[in-house]
Amino acid sequence: FISTVATAKTMMIRPHDFDNNVVHISVWKNPQKQRKPNADPAQRAKNYWDLRGRWQREYDERLDLLPGGGVADTVASEIFRAATKLYYDFHNNAMVNNTSGAINYLAKTGVLPTTNGENDDNIFGTIYPYTIGSKIHVGELDILHAIEAMLTLTIEFLRAHPKLDITLNTVDYHDLRDKDEKVCMERCAIRNRMAQEMNAEAVKGEKDMESKAKKKAQDHVVDSAWKSVADKKKKKNKRRTKKTLSNKSMSKDIAVKFSKLGLID
Repeated sequence: FISTVATAKTMMIRPHDFDNNVVHISVWKNPQKQRKPNADPAQRAKNYWDLRGRWQREYDERLDLLPGGGVADTVASEIFRAATKLYYDFHNNAMVNNTSGAINYLAKTGVLPTTNGENDDNIFGTIYPYTIGSKIHVGELDILHAIEAMLTLTIEFLRAHPKLDITLNTVDYHDLRDKDEKVCMERCAIRNRMAQEMNAEAVKGEKDMESKAKKKAQDHVVDSAWKSVADKKKKKNKRRTKKTLSNKSMSKDIAVKFSKLGLID
């Protein structure tokens, strides 16, 4: 699933397609190994999903080393597996799956503080509610920024702790999963309803804007027509006034001449 789709005029929310696009896969699979960047390079964002992340080269290298399914061999790889599972579920599924085990594992290993520290901006607190369904993602920017920051922090954490790359792993992050507040299909249904309402409102807003723009254009045409008529009338009155003044001036001159000749008093 892609959470949003751009149209020519606005960003529309794409509902989940229950009939054609809901696929049940084993939690043991690691689907995050797939890469699904925007097909148009010119439209790609500056993130790992679109192959333009801050540590993109290291991200790609570590992603290639992940197993196709099951737990990772080293602690570093399991940390990365958890982080990329969150990242993939956000971009591909709009956070409709229970990924709380992944976020809890990142907190347990020290990658993400669970309190609002000086530099973390409470990334854990932002992401966690979406992993269990207490919040539904329909285009919110807080989770967008938090997800990207989470993956960058994960890679920087692994760079700072190279020994984790040779430390054998004995934990499956799924074991730290919390209970859903809303299961996947409930989240999809709620998200679809919200998306449809938001899209309908967006379409209505576009139509209102088009209607206002059309009315403004029509008013401009009418105003221009009235102005043209008024200008012509003004010019006509000006010519009439000038002619009248000229006639009055001529009449006065003739009266003076006749007076001098004694033809009028």
